[in-house]
Amino acid sequence: MGRASTLSLHERGQIKVLSTAGYTVKQIADVVRLLRVFKNKPINSLFRI
Repeated sequence: MGRASTLSLHERGQIKVLSTAGYTVKQIADVVRLLRVFKNKPINSLFRI
């Protein structure tokens, strides 16, 4: 198995907010994964038809 990547300050903040709001670990992992996928993509590339 590879080494886990480190979390950015923004990701850690998001995790804290989601945890406080009652999200499960699975839900938080899904949100962080989506943040990483969409972080560097231009908005118009997300909605191509």
